[in-house]
Amino acid sequence: MKKQISFEEVVRYIKKLPYPKFREVIDEYSKKTGQDFSSEINALTVSSLEKHLEQLGVNSACPKCGEKNGILKYGQRNHVQIFKCKEYGYKFSRFSGTVVGEKPLALGYLDPHASNDHQRTVHRQYCSCIRA
Repeated sequence: MKKQISFEEVVRYIKKLPYPKFREVIDEYSKKTGQDFSSEINALTVSSLEKHLEQLGVNSACPKCGEKNGILKYGQRNHVQIFKCKEYGYKFSRFSGTVVGEKPLALGYLDPHASNDHQRTVHRQYCSCIRA
């Protein structure tokens, strides 16, 4: 007789999965239900990476002038927080100047099944970053 596992046990297991395996689970669920969760997954992925960059202090000051106190939140683009320097009007994100660059959602950069070597490399670098 097969052991029944509880919903809580499933959730605990899924929380421990590395990103590529988690994505496989979501892809299988998507196939089974006929629903596409890619935009939600990308939004969560970007949010997770953005929080990690914030904890590391990446772009907590204006990359152009170094000002820390004159930084304003300036809306969001593709689920990414945009900042603006009050002094110079320079707009930037936590991703500015990083390997992900200005377009973390563009062209499948965070997709493990990406179609070219550069995109897969960026994905591997991202996955190693969030496990740190």
